[in-house]
Amino acid sequence: MKKWVTTLALVGTAVAVGLVVRQIVQDLSTDAELWQSVTDTPALD
Repeated sequence: MKKWVTTLALVGTAVAVGLVVRQIVQDLSTDAELWQSVTDTPALD
């Protein structure tokens, strides 16, 4: 029974981490596009 709980906890944690990572990656890519549209002149060059 204890193994069941541990397995469920691990799976739940993995799913939660996956969702958070996916959300962060989406936010970062959105921010990058936003910054590119805001800064039309290449400031880094």
